[in-house]
Amino acid sequence: YALLVLPAALYGQSVLPLLKVGGFEDPDRESWQTYALMQRELRAGAGDIIALYTTPSGTVDEPEVMAELLAAGARAAADPAVLLVSDAYSTGAPYFVSRDRTRTFVIVDLKGDETEKNGAYPRLTALLQADGLDVRFTGLVPGNLAVIDAIRDDLLRAELLAVPLTALLLLFIFGSVSSLSVLLGTTVCTVLLSFGVLRLIAAVTDVSVFAVNTITILGFGLAVDYSLFLVNRFREELSREVAAAGTPPGASMQSERTIVERALVRTMQTTGRAVAFSGV
Repeated sequence: YALLVLPAALYGQSVLPLLKVGGFEDPDRESWQTYALMQRELRAGAGDIIALYTTPSGTVDEPEVMAELLAAGARAAADPAVLLVSDAYSTGAPYFVSRDRTRTFVIVDLKGDETEKNGAYPRLTALLQADGLDVRFTGLVPGNLAVIDAIRDDLLRAELLAVPLTALLLLFIFGSVSSLSVLLGTTVCTVLLSFGVLRLIAAVTDVSVFAVNTITILGFGLAVDYSLFLVNRFREELSREVAAAGTPPGASMQSERTIVERALVRTMQTTGRAVAFSGV
């Protein structure tokens, strides 16, 4: 196990760019195939990016404002990730402009899956900027990215809070820095080895970006549980061995080592075997 940790850590360090966001669509479903057909044949979209423009003064009908908006739409339409750009000027639809004529919006529909769309979003927000106009972005892509960022931040905050508190609690339970060090070392090895396995899986199928948080949380949680099982069982077995041997104070180091070894063997034959099976 220990020999696998270093190669797994080196191999798994490149796993993050391979992980995917989204994954809520099933390409084999008829509904998704119909949507893809509508995109391909009818150039129908779902409002992936909606850019809302506001003029600080005047209206969107002024030539300077129209020129800026048309230029922004043309830059976006030329991007290879863009399927269709819809605005008030290309469609003539009145609902693209507010009643006071100070606001308008542009709908940008994108090609590809969620990962490709999310990757194109920062580039397109730069292309959709317009001088003299305030622009805000909404739609499916920025909405999904906002949710992902919120979940990632919450998970990170939970990990940063849970790990130190759990370490302090375990130090109190174990009553030993060395026991706690073994637990933390087990956690680190588990996480690093799991990243290596995750890298193998991500090479053949899509894996969610939140797998990283899942590995961290489960790796720490299971290491705590299993360590508590083993330490508690070892202490029970050690007490039994000491009582059975009737070892007086000041016994030889060899006798003490034999008692500890027997307790350890018994622990691994019982709880250790259960932990190994559960871990696998």
